[in-house]
Amino acid sequence: MEKERLAQIIAAHGPDILRFCRITAGNSTEGDELYQDTMLILLEKQHDLDGSQNVKSYAISVAVKLWKNKQRKVARRLRLVPQESLEALTQHGIQPGNTASPEECLLQKSQIAALREMIRQLPQRYRLPLELHYSADLQVKEIAKLMKLPESTVKTRLRRAKEQLRQKLEELDYDRTAI
Repeated sequence: MEKERLAQIIAAHGPDILRFCRITAGNSTEGDELYQDTMLILLEKQHDLDGSQNVKSYAISVAVKLWKNKQRKVARRLRLVPQESLEALTQHGIQPGNTASPEECLLQKSQIAALREMIRQLPQRYRLPLELHYSADLQVKEIAKLMKLPESTVKTRLRRAKEQLRQKLEELDYDRTAI
């Protein structure tokens, strides 16, 4: 694969991969780092890739592996020297539109933060397919191939993830239309 082809792939799939990296990492800074590391690996492996492969799926699988490795490293370090979690220290919000009042913006920001926290609390087996489906815009078939699972397993995990989120939201008495 030539550099021009890599530039085309980044132009076509870069936004989806970046969105997936940011959602997976939990904030823009770490997501941007994950995206950059993923693109560096794609650049290094460009000669091994060919046009018949689904490069978007490959890039997302690279991002998943990099993120899992980082999570393992952080977990190892926390076992050695406990400290406050990175998630507790980092806050992310949204850029409110001009039409909403400050109160509405604050409420929406807190609801989105609560939903993201609920998603982060899901077991990885449910969270990862959910993030791949909604943030990376991958189909069930692509997720199954990426995670090396049967399609029915991916569908089941997506359904269970949504059900767990729905139950948590109902416990907190969230309005479906508010988020």
